[in-house]
Amino acid sequence: MILYFYIDQDHFPYDYHKELSIDDKQNSRVKAALSSADTWLLWPFRTYLELKDYYCCHLVDEMPQEGIILFFRGSISMDQQPLEKQFWICLVADSTWHPFSQVNIFQNREAAKTYKNGHFIRHWPSPGILRRTTPLVGIKCLYYMGDINNLTPELKSEDWKNFLSDEGIRFICPTVESWSDYRDVDAVVAIRSFDGDPYLNKPASKLINAWAGNVIVIGTNESAYLAETNDPHDMIRVDSYTQLKLILLQLRDDLELARMYQSRSTEKSVKYSLDFFRDNWIRLIEDNIIPMTSVWTRKSRLDYRLYIIGRLFKKRFFSLQNHFRSRITNKITMYLKSRYE
Repeated sequence: MILYFYIDQDHFPYDYHKELSIDDKQNSRVKAALSSADTWLLWPFRTYLELKDYYCCHLVDEMPQEGIILFFRGSISMDQQPLEKQFWICLVADSTWHPFSQVNIFQNREAAKTYKNGHFIRHWPSPGILRRTTPLVGIKCLYYMGDINNLTPELKSEDWKNFLSDEGIRFICPTVESWSDYRDVDAVVAIRSFDGDPYLNKPASKLINAWAGNVIVIGTNESAYLAETNDPHDMIRVDSYTQLKLILLQLRDDLELARMYQSRSTEKSVKYSLDFFRDNWIRLIEDNIIPMTSVWTRKSRLDYRLYIIGRLFKKRFFSLQNHFRSRITNKITMYLKSRYE
């Protein structure tokens, strides 16, 4: 069995082929690439590197005519269809599912439940995480490890800056190159918004990386976070900006409480080892992908055509559904504006 990892030519990492051994994922340039925000590298490329010692894997910039082909959704147009002997596995990431892919892999457990043959696989953890090893003496350095554009507006406000200044807390939003460095972090804020959005397209990476970094995590009720936490001490959940400020003061004034949350992060990091993530992939391939591929290869040409027709109808249905949902949302928004402005 061969697993083909397809990356379109506009995003294919040719320089890694030319300038270093692609087999060496410990190479500093490969590590840097996998610490970037490039989804093509974070999903197909990273998965290829992690699985190639367990399966016959090929990284390709052209689609093979047959076989099991894994690709990030952004490499394939929504209208492109698999050939009869191709078995597609779409790595959805935070994009949209592919209507003609035989399997769609989601990084959010709740999103995977929405589609038949949708499977949940956790996002790979950041490579080379540098853990905090010094004893926690208070909440003085608060970090947000993520794209600043995705940070809730309240934490960009003057009120937030004034609050931090008054309480002697530094708030740091490092560049992507430093998202794996938790050595000086007291706590991580993993908050995109306070509006209750479950963020069904997002993974629990901020949470899992912070656990690996041995630091306290403060977040909201995002669906991915809820799926990974089975104890109230796994992370600190806040529902509002006001509550966030109150919990920070509580952690500052109660060192034992802060250390208890940190120790829980240490416990959680044991489960989420790299082997844990790799084993999830291996189980998916062995228990689902291989059996499904075996069934697919035995299908007749009529079965293939019926499959494509069925997916065309499904694609059209979801398109209409999204269209009407958008129209209804716009009408409600316009009504509220006219009513209250």
